Amino acid sequence: MHYEDLTFYRDDGSDTAGFVNVYPKVLNVGWLDRNYPYTKGDIPQKIIQKLKELTFLDMKNSEDKKHGIFEKNKAVIIHLMHMRGAPYKCSLCGGEVGEITINPGGLDVYQGTQQMLLGRSEMCIPDSGGDLFYSFPTMLYHYVVDHQYCPPADFLKAVDQFNMHAPYNIEKEQDDLECLQMPVDQLHDIDRQQGVINKSIK
Repeated sequence: MHYEDLTFYRDDGSDTAGFVNVYPKVLNVGWLDRNYPYTKGDIPQKIIQKLKELTFLDMKNSEDKKHGIFEKNKAVIIHLMHMRGAPYKCSLCGGEVGEITINPGGLDVYQGTQQMLLGRSEMCIPDSGGDLFYSFPTMLYHYVVDHQYCPPADFLKAVDQFNMHAPYNIEKEQDDLECLQMPVDQLHDIDRQQGVINKSIK
């Protein structure tokens, strides 16, 4: 699955009679594919560590539920669209690597020992101003560490400023999210114009 960075999030499963649901206040980040170029560069280590912390929040919530200590109103919930079955594999690895996991070492929020399997959900956090959201795959940490992917600067700022110690529920935050039905054959034009449109909705 590939989307250019900062294009509008869309529900590809919503295609009905040539239309698809588009969410202009949710921007795609890190949906990479080997057949498309992507930006490479160095990222501060503290941002990389923060990405790892965010990725493991789902593991923390899952284990808290198993132990009967999960409190939804106090939890930090940013993971969405959990998949069943085999996880998404990294196409940048060229099929040479199977399932990708990361170790929990050096984490602050998650104190467990379980490895995190990537490619089974997506994540969503608010931008630094709170007006927009960024949707990105759990595979993003792998893309940054192993493939030198450099996400957009505004996204990195959002990661840096996200408070992992304050309750947050992305589903609640997006409860009344604006959704537009757009013709499928116009999506390319919409993506090209998104920079102009984003300025108008900020």
